[in-house]
Amino acid sequence: MAVFALRVVILTELLIICEGQGYSQSVRPGPFADRYMGCYADEYERALQIEAYNYSSIAGIYSNGRCIRECSGRGYTFAGTEASYECFCGNNYDYGRHGQTQGDCIRLCQRNDAETCGGNWHIQIYSVCPTGKYNGTGDAVINDKPNCENECHCKALPCVYTNGTCPDGCDIGWKGDACNER
Repeated sequence: MAVFALRVVILTELLIICEGQGYSQSVRPGPFADRYMGCYADEYERALQIEAYNYSSIAGIYSNGRCIRECSGRGYTFAGTEASYECFCGNNYDYGRHGQTQGDCIRLCQRNDAETCGGNWHIQIYSVCPTGKYNGTGDAVINDKPNCENECHCKALPCVYTNGTCPDGCDIGWKGDACNER
């Protein structure tokens, strides 16, 4: 029993040390849990193709919301944070082609301990709009948030941010280009 108690104490202290050096024990999506698609392995052939920023190109506090705003402002459907300070954007729905790895997105965002921003070669991917929403009329970003005013009714996947089309087709009872007609 004493050996077990000692191991628990040592393990607990190790987790605290790890968390203090830029790692969390679990994914922290911040206020965007409703847009979180998952944690995915990344490779040189990127899960999301467009690098919006990295540590050397932009200063300040890094967050999932900052990446989501950056990608929506550029007209992309998906945003992803990686390595605590990188942001990638894309419209490709095959972002999971390298495999899903839920427990590997535990790097805390640079200068922001409230959220995780992916991991080493692991990308935390978000839909720019919540599922069922896409870009509304006007600017892509309004009041520092993506403009997600229009509705679409896809089977399961998020609709394309710029025009609301559904890559997996319309849900039952819906039709039209953006699956928003009865």
